Amino acid sequence: MSILNVNTIQPVGSAQTVTVSATDLKIGTTTLQSGSIILGNSVLSSTSTGISTSTTSTRNTGVSTAIGSLIYNSTASALQVYNGTQWLTLLTTTAASSAFTATGGTILTPGNGSKYHVYTSTNPFVVSSGTITAEVLVVGGGGGAGTGGGGAGGIIYSAEVPLSPGTYVATVGSAGAASGAQPSAGGDGGNSSFANPGGPWTMSGYGGGGGAARSAVGRAGGSSGGDGADGNAGLFGNATCTQPSHPALPFTVANYGHDGGGCWPGVSYNGGGGGGGAGDVGRFSDVPGEPGNGGNGGMGAAFPNFNRTNIGPAVPAPFANAMGDAGYYGGGGGGGTNIDSGTGTGLPQAGLGNLGGLGARTGNVNGTAAIGYGGGGGGADYQGGPGSTATGAPGIVIIRYKL
Repeated sequence: MSILNVNTIQPVGSAQTVTVSATDLKIGTTTLQSGSIILGNSVLSSTSTGISTSTTSTRNTGVSTAIGSLIYNSTASALQVYNGTQWLTLLTTTAASSAFTATGGTILTPGNGSKYHVYTSTNPFVVSSGTITAEVLVVGGGGGAGTGGGGAGGIIYSAEVPLSPGTYVATVGSAGAASGAQPSAGGDGGNSSFANPGGPWTMSGYGGGGGAARSAVGRAGGSSGGDGADGNAGLFGNATCTQPSHPALPFTVANYGHDGGGCWPGVSYNGGGGGGGAGDVGRFSDVPGEPGNGGNGGMGAAFPNFNRTNIGPAVPAPFANAMGDAGYYGGGGGGGTNIDSGTGTGLPQAGLGNLGGLGARTGNVNGTAAIGYGGGGGGADYQGGPGSTATGAPGIVIIRYKL
């Protein structure tokens, strides 16, 4: 056997020098050492092989790439192989992460493959480990009633909320106060929110607007309150809801809020308008053939993943029943009458609970409150009644993610 002992090889016309020493073999500035061959990002040794790392743009500049070439594409976060005509992805990779662990609120695992954190009062949500994308539902507190029905709390929802270790804050909005003795407007509901102070971002469900006092326009809010009952024709200017104007966030959200009902033009002795609901506008009072009657509250919005089966164990029975199987939240309150006696002729346009409160249809009777989270209060009778005692309903914040 023959042995060639050389220290340096300098090919003619090449800038690359092969240098041999007692410990290293170098080709240009690339070192092959300790039983390893290192070329660029590729490593070959007696114990391991490291795949070359490349970006998509660098990969595509290759000339005469050999069939079977294997790289880790850092642009695509994928292991790829060349088949002679194109690069094929063998495996898309993500960084290994620990199991997602979080605390806060009332925790439910109803058996549908998901975990829920239900907040009926303001408290932190703490992620100890892991990252995940969650569904979050935020419902503002409902407005209290005047003679117009209270507006529902505004709702913001997203299925793309990124959660990672840290402390978040779930804030639950309070119920709007009832008007009490007339003439007074109902109180506005409180804002609910889910916030990442380190983001920073905040999902806010604005409190519902209070129902108007006599001869006044309903108050603005997540959904606005209904207009007040009026002794004269001509009060038709229902307030604008604010939830749809929520600022943009770094993930996709949907906002739910509608205007409260006004009074029908040309009718004397108007009843109160219905409060706006998360799913629909509040109804005008005094629709043709029904002078003096209150308008129905707007319907709530349905969120099936947050229905009574999944959330019911964490909340009082009346609220769970209002959710129903469809998961309704944020119905508007019904308006009060402006009828001294007798019975109105109209039929309800909506059902009970968060389908929206009913406008009053008999003399000296208040409208029906919308039972359930974010619901608006029922409007007071205009004609000498004691005023509304119907507050709005409180808000709620719910977080849902896959187990």
